[in-house]
Amino acid sequence: MQDKVKAWIATILKLPQVAKTQPHAAYSVFVQRVSGQWTFFLYTKPDISSFLQPLEDAIRLQFITSITGPDSISDIKRDFLLFQHALVVLIPNPITLAIQADHQARILEQNCEVCRVVSVQF
Repeated sequence: MQDKVKAWIATILKLPQVAKTQPHAAYSVFVQRVSGQWTFFLYTKPDISSFLQPLEDAIRLQFITSITGPDSISDIKRDFLLFQHALVVLIPNPITLAIQADHQARILEQNCEVCRVVSVQF
């Protein structure tokens, strides 16, 4: 998992160079391509949020500041960038998404167990 995270970070670290002249293009690449690379793992690998802090740090300290300016991003600003409006996340936080995916997987497992119990009774 650490190799995957390092590869994702390497990709994130390329985006600030693009953002210097084309911030919208850098954002589009991040949302359309880069974040999709780890989304699959969030839903297929349980309990990976602890591995994702370096990725979140790269997003927060390198990518976001390349778009919003050199000032550091406060927790409030970072949470705002997670704001979901019309099912769109401005800049996803991989740790938050991993925790949500784990929660959804557990709910699904519980529902499947209920379905199995019900089907056995009939």
